[in-house]
Amino acid sequence: FSGPLELRTTKVRIVQGAGLEYELPCTPRPDLPPWAYALVDGRLRRAACSTLDGVTTVTAVDGATQYQVWFMPVYSVMATPPDETQDHVSRTHSWSLRWEEA
Repeated sequence: FSGPLELRTTKVRIVQGAGLEYELPCTPRPDLPPWAYALVDGRLRRAACSTLDGVTTVTAVDGATQYQVWFMPVYSVMATPPDETQDHVSRTHSWSLRWEEA
């Protein structure tokens, strides 16, 4: 915890709009590339996409009125050791981590 750590989140971030190119606001996880959806007739359909240098390009889908790019970010963070609790009687365990982007 003395230097920057890599935090790979599991919370999805979404950017959306009517266009086909989206600059991602942060770095996506390298082990899980961004994926895309197209809104067609009020329903989301998977759409092909590719990402290069922080920009995701979605392949056009006939009839689409909007597109979404979903991704899970990775951050470089400074953190303190986690606070942990454990209760053997109720068999519960929890922890929390405080971090700040480096």
